[in-house]
Amino acid sequence: MSSENFKEPYNLGYFLAFLAVLALPTLVATLTWIRVLGGWDWQT
Repeated sequence: MSSENFKEPYNLGYFLAFLAVLALPTLVATLTWIRVLGGWDWQT
């Protein structure tokens, strides 16, 4: 039973780490789109 209780937060930790890895490039892309939609000032 104790090993089953250990498994839950262990999988949750992997899930949160997976979301963090996915969120990093998404965050960069979101910031880039905000810049682009903001008027493309960063390129000129």
